[in-house]
Order: sequence, then C-alpha cells, then structure tokens
Amino acid sequence: MKKTPYLYQGNYPCWGKVAKLLRVSKSELVKRKIRRSEVDGLPLVYLEERMELLSKMGNQDAFIDILGLAVYEIVFFPHLNDYVDLNDYVDLVAIDIFLASQERGRSPIATVLTNTYYTIHSCHEKKGGRLSVDRRGRDLGPRSHGASTSYKNWHRIRDNLIKLPFSGPLPTTNDSPIPDTSKNKEVEELLGSLAKMENEKENLNMKLEKAYEG
Repeated sequence: MKKTPYLYQGNYPCWGKVAKLLRVSKSELVKRKIRRSEVDGLPLVYLEERMELLSKMGNQDAFIDILGLAVYEIVFFPHLNDYVDLNDYVDLVAIDIFLASQERGRSPIATVLTNTYYTIHSCHEKKGGRLSVDRRGRDLGPRSHGASTSYKNWHRIRDNLIKLPFSGPLPTTNDSPIPDTSKNKEVEELLGSLAKMENEKENLNMKLEKAYEG
C-alpha cells in the first residue's frame, strides 16, 4: 500500500505522550508549558536543557529524539524569535507532526512540503484559482488534502505571527494579465537591429582609423 504524508488533523498529542518523548514526568512537563496563539507548547530553551542533561547522562537515543524535534521546529519557523517577546517555543501542532512522522518511520520533511502545498492551494482556491503540479512533464491537476478547519485557523495565525507574505488570498490566474507575445517579438527585433547598427558603427570606425593611418 502506498504511504502518504501525515496531515495534521487538529488533534493535539496528550502531555503524557510528549513526556515520554522527552523522558520526563508529565507533572514536570505541564509546569513548563506556555500558550501562544491559542496553542500550548514548550519553550525551546527547555528542550535545550533536556538535551544537555541527557547528554551528560549518556542517553543518546533520548538526546537524538529531542534534538530532532528542536531542529524540526527551527527549520519550520526559523524567524519566530524575531516577532515575539519570549524565547522560541515548540507548539503541540509541530510536536504532533513530528511524533506521527517518527512513529511511521518517515521524514517530517514530506509533511512540511505537503502542508505548505495545501496552504498555497487553499489561498488560490478562495478566488476560484486552481493549483497544479507538474511532474515528469505531465500535468497532475489540482490536489485536495482535506485539512481540517482548525488546521487552517492555526496556519493563518502562524502566518500572521511570523509575517509571511501570503497572509491573504493569492492572485489567481484569472486575474493575471495575459502577456502580449507580439510586443515581445517587436522588442526582440528592435534589439537585434540595434546590435546590428552597433556592429556596423564599429566597422566604420575601424575603416576610418585605417584611412587616417594610410
């Protein structure tokens, strides 16, 4: 059976599951949680503290798990700390995607690409546009990923938070002006004529110099 990338369904992982990943008690973990944009999460500095402790203890498996989660969040939203007044944080949505990818033995990169594709497609679809994928020279047509409303709301909040340039609907192909190929051809002809004139001018100058020398 063909495997498909994991899509966030609007359900956050329980704190017990997150605590198991971080090798810490649930009660301690809940004390460190923070809430932003209506989504709970953990400070990135807390993950760094756990990694330092686990490294000293020699628990490499746990260290690698937490390092992977931290790197995943940093790559997903690399400039988050430029727009908030607290340290970076890893929210439960990112943790959910990371855990699901880890359990399936899949790279979370495919999930990032799939969800990003869905976001762009959704922006186009609001005004009747259609986003297509071209692979190996063949048009595969529009793709619907069926993400939940809660995921759309979360993505909209994060887009505004980190100042992504496409917070509103993207322009569709229906509104885009159709390029006039005849004008492009005319410009190319004029440029060709200009280049020819420059060559003729250079040749005349060379002949004039030879005439003076003679």
